[in-house]
Amino acid sequence: MDFNNLEIVIATAKSEENNPENTNIVNISNMTNAFLGQDASLINIETIQEIENSLTIFSQKCEKELGEEKPNKKTVNYNKRNKCFFLGGDESKKFTIGQIISARRQGVDFCLPESLKQSGDGKKLIRIMTEKLTEDKLYGRLNKELASSLAEKTKKTDMLMSKAYSEIAYRSDKESKQFGIVAEKIILGTLEKISIDRPDLGITVREANAKDDVKNKIDFIILAKHKVRGVGINRQTFQLEEKSIGIQFTTNINKHEHKIEQISKAKERGIEVDDIIYVELNHTILNEAIHKWEKQGKNIDGPFGFLPTDIQKQVITSLLKGVVTPEQEIDLIKMAR
Repeated sequence: MDFNNLEIVIATAKSEENNPENTNIVNISNMTNAFLGQDASLINIETIQEIENSLTIFSQKCEKELGEEKPNKKTVNYNKRNKCFFLGGDESKKFTIGQIISARRQGVDFCLPESLKQSGDGKKLIRIMTEKLTEDKLYGRLNKELASSLAEKTKKTDMLMSKAYSEIAYRSDKESKQFGIVAEKIILGTLEKISIDRPDLGITVREANAKDDVKNKIDFIILAKHKVRGVGINRQTFQLEEKSIGIQFTTNINKHEHKIEQISKAKERGIEVDDIIYVELNHTILNEAIHKWEKQGKNIDGPFGFLPTDIQKQVITSLLKGVVTPEQEIDLIKMAR
């Protein structure tokens, strides 16, 4: 998948293109292109269109369902004067949009009442939550189709690879309790919170698709966009520099050498991101943080803030190496707690 030169590979009906009000379909089509890129050719076009159509309906219903109060939901409210979000009637604890959005990765369900639309921040929260929930479902379904297709294609040439694709297909649209998947969600949630609450950094993050995972050994991808000053006669102008970084993440530190070797081989074959970075987090240390988080009531920030400070710093530094400045890095470690 070419992140530096994404091509539009999904055909969109002209009637949809010419309808300015049909923004959900355009957004969903863009999400599909970002996730699959040229790998979309590995999935039947009718299947992709069916998935997109069903997710268009989902996104249209999503806003209404987000506003429904249920016993298992945490109600989000907004203080206009202090410009902050809080849960229920407890205004002593303030929350950001990034904290609320990323908490869904830890299974937290929110009620976003109609009253939030009275503020720009509230409208923004509803819009981003709708987009992210739609994206989650879309990526799950597309990944299942992609993995199933690749499992079939590699069955006769590489049984181990075919098996890996089959396992991804099986779990793609399910809630997995596998520790490695849970760990990835914790890290993804932390990066997502940062990307939403610090738009000045110009970073976004998303899960890798099945082909990225198995062939290129990438678990998720960080996309960074920065303005850089021109040189010579163009010194007064700025250009947008884009960088894509694949993250190979593991909690099994005993496989360090094996993982590094896998990344090296992937680079030799040719990768479609600018770089792949290896990041590890000790299984035992993370497990302890999860238990502390659970013992203290599962706050919406997730277990990352319960990691030792030096480990938090190490993970943030590894993930965002070359993407943020040392000063920004210090601020981000404070945010992540």
